[in-house]
Amino acid sequence: MGKQISAINLLLPISSCAECRKVRQELSATNGCYLWENSNPSLVSMTDQSGRSLDGGPQGSGTQGSRKCIDRVFLEPRTMRETKTLTWITARDRDSGQVLRCQAKVGAVDRLGILTHYRQFSVNENQHLQVAGFDDEDNIFSSLDGLRFDWTVTSGTDVVKRLAMPDTGSRTAHRSDLFFLKGVQAGMAEVSVRILEPGYEQVGEVAIRLTVVDPFVLLPPRPAYILPTSPYQFSLAHLRMEDDGIQHASIRLPDDQYEWSVEEPIIGSVGADGKFCSRVTEGPTGIEVTDAAMRNNTAEGSIIVVYPWRLEVKLRDVTKKYGEVLADPTTQDEELSFAESLFDPSQLEEDAEETHILIEEHYYLIEMFLYEKGGNLITLTENLRFTSLNLDERYFETVRTNTLGSELVFKTKTIAEAI
Repeated sequence: MGKQISAINLLLPISSCAECRKVRQELSATNGCYLWENSNPSLVSMTDQSGRSLDGGPQGSGTQGSRKCIDRVFLEPRTMRETKTLTWITARDRDSGQVLRCQAKVGAVDRLGILTHYRQFSVNENQHLQVAGFDDEDNIFSSLDGLRFDWTVTSGTDVVKRLAMPDTGSRTAHRSDLFFLKGVQAGMAEVSVRILEPGYEQVGEVAIRLTVVDPFVLLPPRPAYILPTSPYQFSLAHLRMEDDGIQHASIRLPDDQYEWSVEEPIIGSVGADGKFCSRVTEGPTGIEVTDAAMRNNTAEGSIIVVYPWRLEVKLRDVTKKYGEVLADPTTQDEELSFAESLFDPSQLEEDAEETHILIEEHYYLIEMFLYEKGGNLITLTENLRFTSLNLDERYFETVRTNTLGSELVFKTKTIAEAI
């Protein structure tokens, strides 16, 4: 990898008095053994990490001691007045002679701004703000680290909470160019900042508006395929970041806080309870849910109305599981689907066979599946009924069916019973 310097241009803010705090800007070079030189020490001072001055000439000569490699230096504005003068900071690789250069200038802060990655963030999410400084030509200062600032939550103190300053080197707690906060509840908040350094009294206070939302998702997340004139139930859930990952917290519906809409009304309609009702027209439509209190907090999903193309019937032996899971008679005929309690659905294709040899006094599960023309599985909704499956009662005893008739458990009789 080639030799690099961390910055080729720096703009540092001046201080108006010798006792004032100063910005201390780090400059580093990589992939080499570097000797540093500052062309104008009266403008900017240069020190090593311990604070030892490196302004006596190329280090390694004169008063700067042995030819020790240094990979980083620290720059501080020395002048107390504005100037168009600049200085060159050079890092020369001792072995190859290659020279890396950085041009440094100084100036006075004319105005402030507040930077953030996102003006909208979530409840329980941590966020940080950073103050930026601009000169009178709108050039942005490379750093304000070291200057003192006063941050205030001017509104929404119940929406955001100020966090303690983490260890950030030279920055001091609550008088820093960084401000850390956390979203407490959904709402709007405003944070302001002003500079406290002498000589900058004319620099105005600036503020930023922040939005904290309680994010939610529309479930299921993947598009569903349903038949015409069929209902389909969507649900909503808040997102919660826990130690073991993202969790869903169900939202009870209907809820006036959430407004539901469909992209294509000709495909169907959706109610405040999240139930979508398809019409006779085939096609996809988007579903959008909007937080009425925070309209930029939304969730989206989709549904596709299709006509059936293929019916498949699957059969499997569930003798062992049936005795363990379905022995409770109070659960009989009360579910839309009970198949997943009898086997691992991921093994459906692997276990399914075209021809079966049945064993007497075993329990078997029959399942029916609908597919649309493109091969996508159709969700079996609560309005559907399967009534065409008839088992010969001489050989089979029906012991359980689901509400739709799409799942059926039967028991094979003994040879003696059949005769």
